[in-house]
Amino acid sequence: WIEEEYQRRVRGEMETLDETARERHFQKAEQAAWERLVSEVRNDVEEFSRLAGPAEFSQASDFEAMVRRPPLALVLTADLSGHTIRYDYQSEDTRAEAAPEGGILTLRLSRYGRADIYSADERLNDEEARRMLLGPVLFPEA
Repeated sequence: WIEEEYQRRVRGEMETLDETARERHFQKAEQAAWERLVSEVRNDVEEFSRLAGPAEFSQASDFEAMVRRPPLALVLTADLSGHTIRYDYQSEDTRAEAAPEGGILTLRLSRYGRADIYSADERLNDEEARRMLLGPVLFPEA
């Protein structure tokens, strides 16, 4: 009941915000969603490395992160002002098959004041987003 009551109150607060306050709130929610995604990706890569072998996580800036497991790399780039996270796959082996296609995840403000991640028009929870992003790098098709 605590969570239900909290969400009811947040939803009520969100409905009373003017456009400027709503955008400010969305920016904070997007930043939190991006930081959560990066942190959880880092944790997944560390867990994979313990269980299955080397994989590397690096963060070039506050808005760019990379996961490498040769011959593929995943590059994540946040454009929070555009409400998007771009993901690209790069092949480090010219003899290997082409890297999978990348894409764009969008961030949308939920009625509860949280930034939700969408692929096309499908809402993804945090684990679904990480599975989609990391699958081709950590568990490529044989």
